[in-house]
Amino acid sequence: MRKLNDISYSQLFDSMSESFVLHKMLYDDDGNPVDYVFLDVNLAYEILTGMSKEKWIGKKVSEINLDRDDYWLDMYSDVAKYGKSVRFEKYMKYFNKYLLINAFSPEKDYFAVTVIDITEQKINEKNLRDEKEKFKSIFEYAPDGICNVSLEGKFMSLNPKMSEILGYSDSELINMTYKDVTADEDMDESSKYMSALIEGEIKQVDLEKRFIRKSGEKIWGRASVSLVKDSKGMPYYFSVILSDITERKNMELLLKRSEERLKRAQEIAMVGDWELDLEARRIWGSDESFKIYGLENIDNNIPYFSVRDMVVDEDRSKLNDVLDDALKGIRDYDIEFKIKKSNSQDISIIHSQAVVLRDENGKPVRVNGIVEDITQRKTYEEALKKSALMLKASIESPKETMVSSVDCAYKYLFFNKAHESMMSHTYGKKIEVGDKVLEKIPFEADRICVEENFSQAMAGISHATIQSYGEQNQYYFETFYNPIYDEDEKIIGATAFARNITDRIESENKIKYLSYHDVLTGLYNRTFYLEELNRLDTPRQLPISIINADINGLKLINDMFGHTKGDELIQSIGNAIKNACRKEDIVARLGGDEFSIILPNTDHDTAEKICKRIYEMCEKLEDESGSMIFKKSLSVGCDTKIDESESLVEISNKAEEMMYKHKLLERNSMHHSIISSIQTTLHEKSHETKEHADRLVIMSKKIGKMMHLDHSQLKDLELLATLHDIGKMGISDAILLKPGKLNEVEWVEMKKHPEIGYRIAQASPELISISEYILCHHEKFDGTGYPQGLKGNKIPLLSRIIAVVDSYDAMTSNRTYQEAKSKEEAIIELVKCSGTQFDPEIVENFIKIIKKGQLVIKYDKI
Repeated sequence: MRKLNDISYSQLFDSMSESFVLHKMLYDDDGNPVDYVFLDVNLAYEILTGMSKEKWIGKKVSEINLDRDDYWLDMYSDVAKYGKSVRFEKYMKYFNKYLLINAFSPEKDYFAVTVIDITEQKINEKNLRDEKEKFKSIFEYAPDGICNVSLEGKFMSLNPKMSEILGYSDSELINMTYKDVTADEDMDESSKYMSALIEGEIKQVDLEKRFIRKSGEKIWGRASVSLVKDSKGMPYYFSVILSDITERKNMELLLKRSEERLKRAQEIAMVGDWELDLEARRIWGSDESFKIYGLENIDNNIPYFSVRDMVVDEDRSKLNDVLDDALKGIRDYDIEFKIKKSNSQDISIIHSQAVVLRDENGKPVRVNGIVEDITQRKTYEEALKKSALMLKASIESPKETMVSSVDCAYKYLFFNKAHESMMSHTYGKKIEVGDKVLEKIPFEADRICVEENFSQAMAGISHATIQSYGEQNQYYFETFYNPIYDEDEKIIGATAFARNITDRIESENKIKYLSYHDVLTGLYNRTFYLEELNRLDTPRQLPISIINADINGLKLINDMFGHTKGDELIQSIGNAIKNACRKEDIVARLGGDEFSIILPNTDHDTAEKICKRIYEMCEKLEDESGSMIFKKSLSVGCDTKIDESESLVEISNKAEEMMYKHKLLERNSMHHSIISSIQTTLHEKSHETKEHADRLVIMSKKIGKMMHLDHSQLKDLELLATLHDIGKMGISDAILLKPGKLNEVEWVEMKKHPEIGYRIAQASPELISISEYILCHHEKFDGTGYPQGLKGNKIPLLSRIIAVVDSYDAMTSNRTYQEAKSKEEAIIELVKCSGTQFDPEIVENFIKIIKKGQLVIKYDKI
């Protein structure tokens, strides 16, 4: 071997960064290894052990109290004798260090050892294992699905909840892509956002989209997707957290369908409605509006300036600008602003939307809107933005989930921002890691509940609860409790995932209410009625009466005046029926135009009196203009059960038979009143006067008689002359009453009136015979007319007659938009358009009538 005092060797030996030791193996007389001696150590080894070279060199290992095992001697003997190399890790209690040891033989019976201190590495590895175990518990037991998806869209890893939500096993999903479980209608949007994440256009996205389960069922999910990058900053994979929001979406759909038919915003949680009278500069507000602004509601009216002055200074000009622009028609009224509440001086964030109502001249007269306090929502949004990452590099805490972990002494190990906010909001407490959670809960019932649930989790029982919390039990939380295990599978604490489901519980209660009430009228619905019919069919309720009522001609009203008018009629009649009945009577709307009333302990005479009261109240119903729609809006029938052997269902059927008898008697009167109302409404909505209609009747009948039309055709022609423009009832006043020329969009809308008139006429037995003539009265003889482009004799004869006389009367009458032509000028125009716009035969006959002086008509002066 090289001599140990060689200078160059010594310099090299001491300059090594790794600890180095040279040993010689000692043997007994039989050649068995018995010990080994330290020949040399370098400076790095002295620093590692904290002992100088002198304490090592020349000493046998048996003379130094190192915590070594006997097998070391055999292992090193094999190295020294046979030239083997060994490498192993060892914790040396003597030095309180983890060491990485490499041993090799430079020469027979000698062996060298390099020693590396890996204590810090080992500690970091242990900490990492502990951290992994902690987050493994969160990953495995999370109430939301968590997965990693490759850049190509393939599932890489996922937790059990993800498999449960999608209905596939882990092994099935690993062989699938996100496209396999995404509904077709949401595929483009999903792909767009994933591309945007890869390109770095966005950092994270929350999507509400539809997923397809293995069973084929479509569910709604909320997916929080972020891009994870590798150590070089390159896109690596997507991290996805998925919440099943199907129940919430279904609830939203049910509420939406219900609330669309309610007239007031008070039924919507935390939303009020208001109306600004621009002339009086006063605001009418609902009860909810007053609550939002912190005002006392005395008469539902407050000065405009009182509300304006509550707006904080920095938002006041913005609010005024938006209102001014809305009044000018520049933009919609849709704004968020801050107010200082009148009763508490608290700052609240308000969201308001409104529409501007204008008079016939286009002048703004009122502003109708809704107002919503979104302070809490904004607060939650801000808090959620600050939520910390729960899983390193790939797992982020869901924004709607409160997460907390405690040890076995109920001390906080971890909590996210959502949980911190909940503790502050619910209990007014600030929390820190290490605090005892039970000491932060002031209410005994809540404290006992939390302790019991954490205790179950610490006993190894994973479970979920839905419980109320808060001083008045006003908050509902759905919480998932799970144990936390260390690397030795020992329980070291518990984790809780909680969601605030107060809104969901309140929505469910609202749905329960709606399940027994008709949303349009507020009366009981068919479900409740049938249950009550069964419940009240007992001897002690005798005599018991049933009244059935049915609105006459509701479909006709809907077709002629629109479903909004039909809904108003249903509501008015519903109120009239309810007001005519007694407090103990059960009034229900069975659907459409049907109502039914159960009258417990009521004889037939009393039931008849109530029927009479219903008729009397319905006779007084008026529309918005103050004119009567028709005398009686519904037919009523009743019957009474006096014998136990009868069933209430039979009584109800008899009452319905009586009602239909009345309906048959009243039908003609009702339809006549509606037709009269149509004529009046038509004259009010358009330029055409009653005198214009009368002139058309005279002129068209003259032509009809000359062309030998029979009596039935002449009657249809007379009705057509009066109501050929009935479809204009469906055209907006802004277009009908526009003084100038219509633009392209307005003209397209105006050309729809023959089809609208056709549908209205089809809905009325009295008008169905002229429905086809109404549809065709703007067709032209050469096929260039509308709406069907009919040509020649394919256009009904009566429609061709009305086309000629209507044009002649329009030309020879003074209108706001034109001076009247002379009779001669009008004839020239008719001849000019004969064969193109008009039927030549009809034009020829009509000119003969004019020239013979058979047409003597007074024209109105407008």
